[in-house]
Amino acid sequence: MSAEPFTARTFAVEVRLAGEDEPLCEAAFCECDGLELQRATVTYRDGGDSGVVHLVAGRESVGTVTLRRGMTDAFDLWDWWERVRRDPRLRATCDVVVLSPDLELERVRFRLHGCLPVKLEGPSFDARANDVAIESLELACEGIELVRPDEPPAPAPVYTEPARAQLRELDERFEQEINADRWLTAQFCPDALRTSQRLERGPRARLDLTLSFDVDAPLPPGCDPADDVRRLTEKARYFATPRRDLDGTLTLPAVRLAWGAFAFDGHVEALEESLERFSADGRALRASLALSLAGPPPVA
Repeated sequence: MSAEPFTARTFAVEVRLAGEDEPLCEAAFCECDGLELQRATVTYRDGGDSGVVHLVAGRESVGTVTLRRGMTDAFDLWDWWERVRRDPRLRATCDVVVLSPDLELERVRFRLHGCLPVKLEGPSFDARANDVAIESLELACEGIELVRPDEPPAPAPVYTEPARAQLRELDERFEQEINADRWLTAQFCPDALRTSQRLERGPRARLDLTLSFDVDAPLPPGCDPADDVRRLTEKARYFATPRRDLDGTLTLPAVRLAWGAFAFDGHVEALEESLERFSADGRALRASLALSLAGPPPVA
C-alpha cells in the first residue's frame, strides 16, 4: 500500500539560535516557499561530434525561503532582524516541519542551516478591508537537509578547512621564502585565477586575481580579529610598497602567490582596493583587492 501523500497546508516553522534552548520563533505561518536546491552544469562539446553534449556538475546553490504569516502581537521576527543588526555574525537553524492532516504526526523536516534574514516586510494596512495583516520574512541559508523522523540522525558532516591562498615574501633571488610574519592569508580564496604571457621585452608571465575581506565573516586560522578591514588588508599593501636598496634603488618585494599545488612568483604590479561598507564611525568593514602580479624579468 502506498504511503499517504503529504499535504501542503499542515506545517510548522521553528527557528533556533545556536546555544539557546528556547526557539527564537515557533509560530504558525500561512505560507512557506522557496525550499529549493539548484545545481549549475558545465557543458562541453567535442569538435566534430555536434550530437553529444558532455555535462559536468557545477556549483550548488540554495534558494531564498520566504515565510508569511498573519500579524500577531508577537514580534519575534522583528526581534530576530534587530539581533542580526547588532551582531551580523548571528546565524540560526530553521526547521520547516511537515505534519499529518490531523497535526498529530511529524512526517518530515526541511532543516535550513546558517539562516540569515535578508528581507522583512510588514503588512499592508487598508481601513476599507478586513483581510488579515500579513508580514513576511525572506531567509538566505547555507544549506538544506532533509530530516526523517523514523531514521537515526545523520552523522554531522566533517568539515575540512580548505587550503588558503597566501602571499609570501621571497628573497631577491626568488629562492627562499622569508619574513613569515609579513605573509597574507586569504580570508576567502579567490574565485578564479587568470594567467597570461607577455612577450614584449622578453617573456614575462602575469597573474590577476581578486581577494575579499570582511570583518563580520570568519577569519582564517591564526588571524586576529579586527574592527577595521584595512587591518586585514595592510599586508597586501606591504607587497605593493616600494623600498630602497642599499644603493638607493627603489624595488618592490618579491612575492609568491601559493595556493595548494599552485605557485606564482613575481612582483605586485598593480593593487586596487575597494572599500564597500562602513560603520557609523567611519571604519571600513568590507574590502576587495584586485591584484596583478608580474613574473620576474627574464635572466639576461
